Amino acid sequence: MQNIQNRRSFLAGAAAASSAGLFARASSVSAEPAPETTKVRLPRWIGGGYCWAGAYIADELLRAEGFTVYYFQGDPKVDQPQWIAQGKTAFSINSPPMHITSIEAGVPIKVLEGLHSGCLELVANDGIRSVADLKGKRVGVWLPGVEKAHVSIMAAYVGLDPEHDIQWVHREGSATELFVQGKIDAFLTAPPHGQRARAEKIGHVILDTAVDSPWAQHFCCMISATSNYVSKYPVATKRVLRAILKSRCVRKCHPGACPSPIPGCVA
Repeated sequence: MQNIQNRRSFLAGAAAASSAGLFARASSVSAEPAPETTKVRLPRWIGGGYCWAGAYIADELLRAEGFTVYYFQGDPKVDQPQWIAQGKTAFSINSPPMHITSIEAGVPIKVLEGLHSGCLELVANDGIRSVADLKGKRVGVWLPGVEKAHVSIMAAYVGLDPEHDIQWVHREGSATELFVQGKIDAFLTAPPHGQRARAEKIGHVILDTAVDSPWAQHFCCMISATSNYVSKYPVATKRVLRAILKSRCVRKCHPGACPSPIPGCVA
């Protein structure tokens, strides 16, 4: 039976586990040196989906270790690499293409760890059976650095020229609405939107990064931090990273339509 945890039940379970010693706080944390700082700034992304659950639940775990956590809520129309570039946050959760773009732009960050894999699905209409069939078709994108980058890599892998073979349609609203209206032919999605599309029988999946090679071996989001925070506060960095990773099994998903479990997590 699939167990879908909400935030409250997870925290209740975490508290019970902590008292039972399952988190081994007394042995592991006490054996470590004290963190150089107990303050950290994390981003808050409205509509960020279940990938962000780990950063939000990490708040509770870090406060239990004496940290003061500050969240920065930026403009949702501005992708959060700009937040970390401006020093608004110390950590970021984002897709590998966005981390690479930030590094190429000279943003002083260090990519620390992969967080999730298998998040992305490419949904298309009945006339498209594979990624190669996207040639000449309209693909809806919201954040070009994320969606366009991922689909471009997938298209290039099968021999397409993403800039000339695909019609990119910038969208402000829901991709599924544009798809149903016939204004786009395909779109990239992540939980819970992909599960909702399947439940409502909207399009079909032509690529699933949970199972399709080589994408199943890739992370869809990774954790980074500013180089300054990592170099000045290595122990604190480890504590924050550990808290986010402990929390990564918590998902925001459409009731009854959660994606397959993350490797290493208990469903």
